[in-house]
Amino acid sequence: MTEQELQVEIEEMWGYFRSIGYMVVDAPALKVSMPYAAPYEGVCFYVETDGICSHISIPVDQVRRFADAMLEMMPQAIALEHAADAEIAAYESLFNAKG
Repeated sequence: MTEQELQVEIEEMWGYFRSIGYMVVDAPALKVSMPYAAPYEGVCFYVETDGICSHISIPVDQVRRFADAMLEMMPQAIALEHAADAEIAAYESLFNAKG
């Protein structure tokens, strides 16, 4: 398979995932698919960052630990976003006040 054929196949895969609602993140520089089960691999998903596509597999015995850690990080991620939003709003207020 040539590099060009591989890129076409990857784009078709992302298109298929879009069509069935299996995209978690769908941006030009970052794509993440929903997870799926695979024998001998556990739970898998695809990630593409800056045009480089990777197949990620998490062993079955580590899936719950990974999922729990993601859920545990949610409040911290939300708090960080709120803090960043507040900082941006404060900066914009100062900038607008200066004219």
